[in-house]
Amino acid sequence: MSELQEEKETSEMVTPDVKDLRKQEWKRAVEAELQPLIIEAARLRGIISTAKTKTKRDLYQKKFNKIHGTVLQYVDLIQKLEATMHLEDPADAAVTTNVE
Repeated sequence: MSELQEEKETSEMVTPDVKDLRKQEWKRAVEAELQPLIIEAARLRGIISTAKTKTKRDLYQKKFNKIHGTVLQYVDLIQKLEATMHLEDPADAAVTTNVE
């Protein structure tokens, strides 16, 4: 039996409660990764606002922009996980996550 078939059979055996638990676990993991990024972004904003030269402002703005994009991706992922946890019909979850 191929790995794909085994994975499909395994996923069919998973109950909705287990899926919700997995989503909650993913959400906690993403939030744990997100917290240090938010702290770093706040620190960089402080440096940018107090920088005395344009060069320093530009340097730290680039670093902030990189972190900001990652933070937005994590927040979007958390919102998608929360949306699919509260939906009862799996077809609705697929529609919600593919709206982009």
